[in-house]
Amino acid sequence: DYVLHFRCYVAMGNVKDAEKLFHQLDLKATTLMLNLLLLTCVNCELPERGFQILLSAHEREKRMKEPLVDTVSYNTIIKGFGAAKSRSGCFECMRSLL
Repeated sequence: DYVLHFRCYVAMGNVKDAEKLFHQLDLKATTLMLNLLLLTCVNCELPERGFQILLSAHEREKRMKEPLVDTVSYNTIIKGFGAAKSRSGCFECMRSLL
């Protein structure tokens, strides 16, 4: 299972490799893996990058049997925008829910 890899990427702050693995896994990626990738972005003060990954995950989700994005995904990105004091980012993320 690749979840341990993503947990290590969170601990090391390694967004590049976490994102690379997420893309390699394609339809085998899980919601937990996505959320760990988003957490890595947020912890590295890259909420915008995380938000773009979140949006692209919705596109991937269309080819999957199970949902990929969940409320934790959005909460993680909103937390990142909040920590960055980016109100516009928070609102953009919330608007994308509609």
